[in-house]
Order: sequence, then structure tokens, then C-alpha cells
Amino acid sequence: MKLTMTDEQRDGQSVSVLSMGQQELGYVRPDGDRFVAVVSAGAETDRFRNEDDAVNFLIATFHLHQH
Repeated sequence: MKLTMTDEQRDGQSVSVLSMGQQELGYVRPDGDRFVAVVSAGAETDRFRNEDDAVNFLIATFHLHQH
């Protein structure tokens, strides 16, 4: 399955939405000099130094909840 990242507006903010097929894994939004990853399946969030780390968190969390 292919991962895609698209830019969207949510609540007036630009976010990068990470999806696998039709399923959204979550999104990443800037927060000052950090990035916040928000998991779609719940309210899990975390802050990261860069966008790549935030995306990796979303992927790892998705795989964790698949088992």
C-alpha cells in the first residue's frame, strides 16, 4: 500500500495529512519551531523537532494499533 501526504486546511491551519489508500493515519501541523503529530484514531499527539520525525511517529503508531 502506498503512503501519500497531502496539504489541507483544518480549523484555519495548514496541515499535512498522511494517508494509506483511503485510510487517514493522521496529520502533522507546525507549532512554532516544532511539529505536532495528531493520530486520526484518537487524541494522541506528540511534538517533534522536524516533520520527518512526526511522520515516522504516525506510521509507527498506525502499525502498533494494527496488531
